[in-house]
Amino acid sequence: MKTLKWINVSSIIMFVLSSVAWVFLATDYFKVQKTSGVNVKGAKIATYSKDDKKGSLKPTSSILDSSTVTPEIIAEAQTLQLKTPIVPRKKDGVGETYVRAKAAVAVDVDSEKILYNQNADKRLPIASLTKLMTALVTIDKIPNLKSEVVTIDQEVCHTPTSIIGCPTSSYCFSDTLSVGEKVYAQDLLEAMLSNSANDAAVALGKHIAGSQKNFAKLMNKKAKEIGLKNTHFCNPSGLDDDDHPEDCYSSAEDVARIVVYALKNDKYKKLWPIFKVKERWFDSVDGRKKHRYASTNILLDTMPNCEGAKTGFTYEAGKTLMMIASNPENKNKKVVAVILNDPYRFDDIQTLFNWVFKNYSWDK
Repeated sequence: MKTLKWINVSSIIMFVLSSVAWVFLATDYFKVQKTSGVNVKGAKIATYSKDDKKGSLKPTSSILDSSTVTPEIIAEAQTLQLKTPIVPRKKDGVGETYVRAKAAVAVDVDSEKILYNQNADKRLPIASLTKLMTALVTIDKIPNLKSEVVTIDQEVCHTPTSIIGCPTSSYCFSDTLSVGEKVYAQDLLEAMLSNSANDAAVALGKHIAGSQKNFAKLMNKKAKEIGLKNTHFCNPSGLDDDDHPEDCYSSAEDVARIVVYALKNDKYKKLWPIFKVKERWFDSVDGRKKHRYASTNILLDTMPNCEGAKTGFTYEAGKTLMMIASNPENKNKKVVAVILNDPYRFDDIQTLFNWVFKNYSWDK
């Protein structure tokens, strides 16, 4: 009996040892296989064999057998190269520049590299640059802006300062929105971005979420989705919150990131033609009211490489500005610049763009 027990134990030990041995042999086999040739769609990159003297692997064929490189492989490599963004390179001997703002930033759209940074992450009120996020959420929530009908209520009509038909509180050039009037969401979106109409922003926000506060929740959710770290919205218009002004803020960098995100997403491509419109008339749904809006971008006719701009102003934020400009030497290369709290915003943003395009190279 004892002999049989020892035989059984010995058998178990031999079985375990043999299993371990097979595991090591299999592992070694797969390592050799992994290094003995890599095939990419039929293209053999390299083949290795054992060096008997040194026990190491050595190449036995050329690094790339050109006869096996197919047109598909070449096309795939070219596509990959095209998808890899060119990172702008700062030229040697470049001096610094300065703009008269509390914060400013310039960001390359393709690579998302920051080209200029002046307190770019500082939390500040941004006024109507808020409407950039309002536009993104509006497009997310309304599939067909041209057919979506928005009914104007009393809160919308009591929105202060810049409104549809009255670019300033003391100057009006067309009908204003009236209680019960029905307008298309597309017209409100355009007036909000081009004319910075606060009533249009409030109307869209209430139509989508029921209230300005609820819409702000959607805006903050979108901000997290984009990855913004220094942003918290209070309403769709960007007007100062007199009760809690410290709760409403963003940063120059975060605003630029919103724009870069939108530029790289085809879903929002309908935004960019709006910034090119100098002025436009639109009717209420029933045709009884006629409204006019005009662009607040004073560089629209004088800066050829300007691709779009959004202005803002409140007492808390001062004068703010976001602008997209293309490289004069390569229109496919775009830069987003944001200036916060700068009384000379249009002059300074031109200075900033001139400095960027003069001192950075987009060469491959």
